[in-house]
Amino acid sequence: MTDTAVAPSSSAKARLGTLRALWPFVRRHMGLFTAWLVALAVASVATLSFPVAFRRMIDDGFSNGSNIDQVFLLVFAVVVVLAVASAARFFFVSLLGEKVVADLRRQLYAHLIALDAQFHDRNRSGELVSRLSADSELLRSVVGSSMSVALRSTVTVVGSLAMLFVTSPRLAAFTLVGIPLAVLPIIFGARRLEKASRASQDRVADANNLASETLGAVRTVQAHAREGYETGRFADAVAVAVATARGRIRTQSLVTAIVITLVFGAVVLVLWSGAHDVIAGRISKGELGQFVFYALIGGGSVGALAEVWNELQRAAGGMGRIAELLQERPGVHAPAAPLALPTPLRGDIRFQDVVFHYPQRPGHPALDGFTLHVRPGETVALVGPSGAGKSTVLSLLLRFHDPEAGTISIDGIDLRQAEPAALRERIALVPQQPALFASSAAENIRYGRLQASDEEVYAAARAAEA
Repeated sequence: MTDTAVAPSSSAKARLGTLRALWPFVRRHMGLFTAWLVALAVASVATLSFPVAFRRMIDDGFSNGSNIDQVFLLVFAVVVVLAVASAARFFFVSLLGEKVVADLRRQLYAHLIALDAQFHDRNRSGELVSRLSADSELLRSVVGSSMSVALRSTVTVVGSLAMLFVTSPRLAAFTLVGIPLAVLPIIFGARRLEKASRASQDRVADANNLASETLGAVRTVQAHAREGYETGRFADAVAVAVATARGRIRTQSLVTAIVITLVFGAVVLVLWSGAHDVIAGRISKGELGQFVFYALIGGGSVGALAEVWNELQRAAGGMGRIAELLQERPGVHAPAAPLALPTPLRGDIRFQDVVFHYPQRPGHPALDGFTLHVRPGETVALVGPSGAGKSTVLSLLLRFHDPEAGTISIDGIDLRQAEPAALRERIALVPQQPALFASSAAENIRYGRLQASDEEVYAAARAAEA
């Protein structure tokens, strides 16, 4: 088995379109999704209503004492609605994010564990774990936060622009100058952020893989007194990941700074012009206050969109890698109409002129013209130096791989015509270095037959002198 991963191809670059693959998982929870949209709509309406209430507070509340109680009561009512709707929006979208990512991780894990040995031979287990953990966390942030912020900000930007023109078309025209200037750095910075995000996630996966590999062989490390060496290697991998992330953060910070400067610079320019309009009597103080509020809401929403865009780029990189894994298909699979194995299985095993190459060594056959006949009740030992093909024979018998030529049969049935799971359930494998799962001794013994009773587990332990 090798421990090298397939490098991502240039055609696998992350695109925001890859996030569409999340929709089937979101659709499973339409109740939460609908509740979030309703809460989002109410919160957005309350946000856009606040400047109108603020204008009435300035123009009516301060100028006419008889209306002051009603005006401030209206402002407080808008605040309460905004608070309740925002809390509901946060609850629904956060719970939706948890459920979506849980479903995604379950499906990805089930898919990975069902892929054939060839896939796991060419992919590092640490990198696969990173896809399950680090990339899934990025997607949790997208569904549970970024998606909500993006939609809310888009609604408030559009609503603010509409209300700016309702309040003062002349000032609104000046405000529009800042929007294209704010969008340009987002567009130009997107490609750099995309590449930097992908590179950053790859370096984190490299560090995770190194840790998984070393901890899995910790006895070998300690037997050679290489703790310091491995600590240094992991520190170097983490340093590379941090250095790569620094470049991404630098670009993200620069884009955010430019956007905020341009947007709020335009707001200041509009305020200067609006102050002259108030002095000239073209608008009231309350209308200017309302306009400023809408401009601040719109400007803040554009700034939030800039930050969310960066988060979406990172998440698109993670979803791209997950989508690649979900598109993997096992080379060994059950036939359309599998043949049933005899019950009980006699155990007549035949290898006839079997040829097999591992993909990592195409020029060196692991087996070449191999023939073997094991009769029922026989005990056969395969002896030979390392690399002679002993483990390959057992892997082919368990149908972890299929031979390129020749046939393998049990009781006269070609293994390629049998259901792999049914075949493996009939074969007991005792490896030289057995794996112990993080569970009780009883559960480890029961792993071979999950429905075994406690008495059967104790009998097996006694028979193995365990």
